[in-house]
Amino acid sequence: MSKQHTEHARQGQTFVGLPADRTAPVESVTVNGETATFVSTPNGIELDVATNQDDVIVVTFTTQY
Repeated sequence: MSKQHTEHARQGQTFVGLPADRTAPVESVTVNGETATFVSTPNGIELDVATNQDDVIVVTFTTQY
């Protein structure tokens, strides 16, 4: 079973902060339902493309953390 983190983006947002206690790797990221390319960092993920105001970002982890 996987876990998801969902948030509404700010204009130009590229970084999504994630809980510090997460242990599961990020499996995928979507923006408005479309797959987004990203780079995982120790504190979250960095999207390759900036978002628009109120885009819906969904980060899916490989397992529950």
